[in-house]
Amino acid sequence: MGQSVVNHPSNQGIKRLPGEFETQTALLVAWPHQATDWAPCLTQVREEIKTLMEATLAHQSVILLRDPSDPDPLPAGLAAHPKLVQVRIPFDDTWCRDFGPIGLTSETMLHLVDFQFSAWGKGYANSQDNEVTTKLTTMPEFDSLVGPMEVRSADFVLEGGAIESNGQGTILVNWHCLHTRHPKMQRAELIERLKTELSAQEIIGIDVPPHAGDDTDGHIDTLVRFIDSHTVVVQTLSDETLNHQLMKQVSELKVIGSDGHHHVAKVVVLPAADHTTSWPMNYVNFVLINHACLVPVYGLASDEAALAVLSRALPDRQIVPILSRHLITQFGGPHCATMHFPAIAQNSAQPNARVLE
Repeated sequence: MGQSVVNHPSNQGIKRLPGEFETQTALLVAWPHQATDWAPCLTQVREEIKTLMEATLAHQSVILLRDPSDPDPLPAGLAAHPKLVQVRIPFDDTWCRDFGPIGLTSETMLHLVDFQFSAWGKGYANSQDNEVTTKLTTMPEFDSLVGPMEVRSADFVLEGGAIESNGQGTILVNWHCLHTRHPKMQRAELIERLKTELSAQEIIGIDVPPHAGDDTDGHIDTLVRFIDSHTVVVQTLSDETLNHQLMKQVSELKVIGSDGHHHVAKVVVLPAADHTTSWPMNYVNFVLINHACLVPVYGLASDEAALAVLSRALPDRQIVPILSRHLITQFGGPHCATMHFPAIAQNSAQPNARVLE
């Protein structure tokens, strides 16, 4: 039963942060090149990014960042695709989720917020990444694809992988990550800042340390994801103590539903990745695009079980495995390597998830 009623954003004609499961116009991707950390395995990681892009182009447009210093041509079939838009912008690395703009919408406009990117506080090169949004949003190719927009800079460090929206005013975070990024801010201050920046009704969270190998201090997109306004998918962790902590907290999450009431979130559980490496392999770093879900796989025995869980939970979406054995060696996956742009105005064309009891 609903426990409280909130002002429902879709009834107010104001800005909101749509869920990734809602309709999109395009997906932002960066093409790896020799000057990035991918140099030792450039051929292999390009093949993984190519697979991800081809799967996306079957459903929607892709905006591809090409570094001006990169002399290599794209694969012929990819380069000629009518839904591919190439833009020449320098970048330091390929993690578009974390340096790309975060898109809110209203009935008539896309509202892009350019947060500060600190390379997760790890000291990696990030000056060019921090300039991508400014340069991208001045390009006519981008403007013509996403429609009317406004862009504003926020003097606040926030990565796209650190937030999840249910599209109804609830933003989900991992407090461990946010406090690591902003150690001098109290939680109440963080809540108010995030609500203001993201036009959110409420900020809810789990509070767990990162699992082994995670370089992001516990990004929510490595732990828990929304697949519709009231359903979350949670990643089983191999560390039993940490996994118990995560599952307990997720079971207690309450979100604003499409009816404006608070509800306990429905929960779908993904299996742990069956591996013995030091890399943070997981299945929850999937990408939701129009009518499909792109899921990282690693050639492990657990891959099929994860794909089956998502197939049952998302029966109206195509579930596409994306081999990510090289992406994970730099501690990321398909979701980390992409940033989506939501369609202007609310769109109900994307199906809700199905939770099988």
